[in-house]
Amino acid sequence: MSFTAGAQASGTLTILESAFLQHLIMVMLRREVAADTIVAFIRRIGEAIRPLDPRLVYFLEPHPDMAYREICGRRAPAWTQTVLGYFESSPFSERRELRGFDGLLAYWREHNTVADRAVAELDMGKRVVDPRRGDWTWRRSEIARFLELRLAPDSPRAEAELARYVGRYRVAWKGQIHECSVTLEDGTLLLHDLLWPANRLIWKDTNVFYAESWPVELIFEQDALGIIRSLTTRV
Repeated sequence: MSFTAGAQASGTLTILESAFLQHLIMVMLRREVAADTIVAFIRRIGEAIRPLDPRLVYFLEPHPDMAYREICGRRAPAWTQTVLGYFESSPFSERRELRGFDGLLAYWREHNTVADRAVAELDMGKRVVDPRRGDWTWRRSEIARFLELRLAPDSPRAEAELARYVGRYRVAWKGQIHECSVTLEDGTLLLHDLLWPANRLIWKDTNVFYAESWPVELIFEQDALGIIRSLTTRV
């Protein structure tokens, strides 16, 4: 209730990206909290924040096994091993004697089922994004319409102009200097080896891009002649 009152008083927009469903379910389910209890808890939170007129965008996943395999493929083996270690130390894994990647997939199937049920029982404005409908251009448009936002346009630049950002860079990230690169593939800039193995760059403004799937902006710095010389990040 204090969060709701504070948010109402501040008048600021709060985005709970992944925290409202994914994090709550993960914390409780891996501790073997019953699905009924998890759903009831999420429903109570929904009731507490109702005065804020919350909006929920839920990315439906009809094939959790396939989706999780694709995620692991994009995020590299080291990330998968970290998640696997976290999973195998949980009561969920130990009490059910689940091990390895197949055990991790079993967890995510149950996680997905609990999330679908929680969304169905929440009394708030919801937009369920079904990957079997439309493409990402259409889905982003639908999400923007639901949230009453103006959809930012894709980069209006031609491939020849985007090519000026292609190259190798040394970037400060989380207190360390990282070697990374930017490539141009099928009219899209891709950032390699800084966040995930590859992140699509989404144009924001001038020489600023968003890194897809991360709350991070990439700023390309240019010299007086307009030549791109360096790359920095902004969270």
